[in-house]
Amino acid sequence: MTIGVISTHEWDERMAMAVQVETLGKYLRNRRLRLGLTQGEVVEALSKPNGGQAKYSRVSVTSWEADRNMPPLADSEFVKVLAQVLKVSEAEILQAAGFALNDIAPDELPP
Repeated sequence: MTIGVISTHEWDERMAMAVQVETLGKYLRNRRLRLGLTQGEVVEALSKPNGGQAKYSRVSVTSWEADRNMPPLADSEFVKVLAQVLKVSEAEILQAAGFALNDIAPDELPP
């Protein structure tokens, strides 16, 4: 067996491919936990724009975090509020969902 030598650049590329991509659900869960928020607190914050009426439940958040369902990312108000709750940009949430910003037309971005 011959063992070859590879460049540092090639090693970095191979390692980058080996790293498992984080799912949106894992991203949301990790971000929430990093901030010390409960799922209930996320639901409460998402309900405030609706006049306090709960549009989502803890079960909704659980299913998003487990990648069983997708959160309503087509709803720009939802993305805006979720970004505020998680203290990230709206673009970061969309990127975590697998969207490249150049895939989204400027008129489709939330104001």
